[in-house]
Amino acid sequence: MKTVLITGTSKGIGLETALAFGRSGYKVFATMRKPEKASVFKQQITSDALDIKISKRDVDSDASVKQCVDDIIQKNGSIDILVNNAGIERHGSIEEMSMDDFQSVMNTNYFGVLRCTKALLPQMRKDKIGCIINVASATFTRGGQNFGNFRKRHLEIKTPGRT
Repeated sequence: MKTVLITGTSKGIGLETALAFGRSGYKVFATMRKPEKASVFKQQITSDALDIKISKRDVDSDASVKQCVDDIIQKNGSIDILVNNAGIERHGSIEEMSMDDFQSVMNTNYFGVLRCTKALLPQMRKDKIGCIINVASATFTRGGQNFGNFRKRHLEIKTPGRT
């Protein structure tokens, strides 16, 4: 059975992606910062009899990412697909937002992707198989105000993946 690790599955695209992979027969490892708040997601997994395991993971933490990936590989043998979906946003113009806001967004949205990819890539290279999907918003391509750092993150993520 193919396996997929998805970050940021507490709501939205991440949650729906986890359900879609689960319904397609994948073994899904759905990660989020606060799994205790995923009661509706857990009910849906149970009612649909899906092979989805929810676990706590903070993409801002090297230790959390490494522990999660190591645990999954130890118990499962490999991870076939990584979906980097975790992300946060802060609203405000550049002059209104603090540097802590910018650092927080970049740590989760940009460095979180790098942490997860870096943790899993050696196993994928060793197995000579794997797929990494980076989810990014189109928000940065549209005009509008109060999304300065949000657009920056998504440009950074989208650009390296282009071939």
